[in-house]
Amino acid sequence: MLPIGGVESPELLKKLKMSRTDIFNTTYAISTSLLPAIVLAASIFISACATAPLLPYSEDSTPLVLVPTSQAGVLDKRGRFREIFCAILEERGSALPDYRPCDDALVRVGPEPNGTGKSVALEQSNRQLVAVIVPGVGWDCFSDWLDLKDSVQKHVHLFGYDQIIMKVDALSGSNNNARQIRDAIMAMEPESTEPNLVLVGYSKGAPDILEAVVSYPEVRKRIAAVVSAAGAIGGSPLANDATQSQLELMGHWPKAQ
Repeated sequence: MLPIGGVESPELLKKLKMSRTDIFNTTYAISTSLLPAIVLAASIFISACATAPLLPYSEDSTPLVLVPTSQAGVLDKRGRFREIFCAILEERGSALPDYRPCDDALVRVGPEPNGTGKSVALEQSNRQLVAVIVPGVGWDCFSDWLDLKDSVQKHVHLFGYDQIIMKVDALSGSNNNARQIRDAIMAMEPESTEPNLVLVGYSKGAPDILEAVVSYPEVRKRIAAVVSAAGAIGGSPLANDATQSQLELMGHWPKAQ
């Protein structure tokens, strides 16, 4: 069809000596011939917008699949964690400078199971647990600038716990940092006959810890638990394309070590 102002022009059809069928056939032929090119252009455009895979292709890699936690043998105990967190926060947290009500401090993500209704032990701890914080990329570059007041460490001391920040290289890979974690753990004097180290990995600190646990089995007997706080396990879309030279720019941060 050749609409002019929304109406077909018979005079124009006569001048072109083309019937409606001719025009339809011509349009169809052009569309069919351009279809492969259109599909190719669209596929290139879509692939250019797609993110790179977390792991490069390899015929030797372990098969991976994403499934709901309920089908992966993972127990969802967020409801019980909320019970414990809120009870402790309401009992002791008001003395902290950054206190917030529980629903503000612990965000709900998706459907969360109900709590158990069990009581929460709030007495002094006798297990001598030590929270060992393993920081993420660039920590040494801005830790002095943050001017931490050690309020968390002072607070947990009141209830029989301890907390330290482990020294790892700010801009090194997990293999190197895992060795540093191993050496630091083995250098610690055991304070209990039971495992008492709770390793808390923030961001890249989480894969650094997992690398240490897998590569150095001698540290396992000292570890009571491993906690991932926003852990970059499986990679990070923001960091996948970062180069070493880009990371080293953090070394110019004020008071960087």
